[in-house]
Amino acid sequence: MYADAVKGVNSRYPFDFRSIERKASEALPDWVYRYVSAAAGDGRTQQANIDAYSCYGIVPRMMVSPPARDLSIELFGKHLQSPIFMCPIGLVGLCAPDFQGDVAAAGASAATGVPFTLSTFSQAPMEDVIRHAGTTPTFFQLYLPDDRELAASRINRAEAAGYSALVVTVDSWTLGYRPRDLERGNFPQFRGLCMENYYSDENFTKHLAKPPREDQAAAAAYYAKIFAHPLTWEDLQWIRSPNQSSDRGERYSAPRRRPHGDR
Repeated sequence: MYADAVKGVNSRYPFDFRSIERKASEALPDWVYRYVSAAAGDGRTQQANIDAYSCYGIVPRMMVSPPARDLSIELFGKHLQSPIFMCPIGLVGLCAPDFQGDVAAAGASAATGVPFTLSTFSQAPMEDVIRHAGTTPTFFQLYLPDDRELAASRINRAEAAGYSALVVTVDSWTLGYRPRDLERGNFPQFRGLCMENYYSDENFTKHLAKPPREDQAAAAAYYAKIFAHPLTWEDLQWIRSPNQSSDRGERYSAPRRRPHGDR
C-alpha cells in the first residue's frame, strides 16, 4: 500500500473502525445493516461492551521477540494457528453481494487459519458452508429448538458434516426489544432468509403442509412456535448424552424449579 501510494494510488479500503462501519452502512441494504448493527433497547449494553475493551491494552515485551512470530495455541486437544476465533454472526450470509456471506467467511477462515463458527441462521446449509473452510477447525453455533427430534437432527448433521464442536447459545431464547427493527417490522427470518438449516431438514419441513418457499407464512409460524426454549442444565446434559440421537418427536419437559441460590 505504501509502494502504491508512491505511484499516486491510494487504497479504496478503510482502516479505522468508524470508517469501516460507515462503509458497511453505505454498501449494505438498509434493512440488512439495521439488523446486524443495531442493539436491543437503547443500546447501553452494546456500548458498555465496547467501552469495556478500552480498559485493556497490549503491553509490548522488548528484546525477547523471535524472528518469526508464532501465535498458535493448543486448545481442545488441537493445535490452532490463531488464539482468536471467528464468532457466529446471525445473518452474516446477507452481508455479501451474492447473499452468501457464510461461504465467504468460511473461505476467509481457510485462508487465514482462524477457526470459524457458523451460525444456526445461515444462508446456506451447514453441509455446504463447511466445504469452504478447508482444514481449519470449524464449530457450529446451536440455537436449541423446542423440539428434540429437530434438535437431535441438527446436532447429528453438524457432527456428520465435520464440525469440531457445538457453541451453544443460552441467552437468546427469545427476541430482544430492537427499536430500529421494530420501526419497519424488519425480521429477515420471517422472509425465509438465513433459514437454510431449518428448511433443509425434514424434521422441520414435515410439520408443514407445503414446502417452506411455497408457504412462507406457515413456515415462519412453525419456526416461531419452536424457537423459544430457555435452556437449563438438563438440556446441556441431554446434548452431551449419547442417547440424544434416539429421541423422536418429543418436546422438552418444563425445567424443574431450583432452590434459591442453587447454581
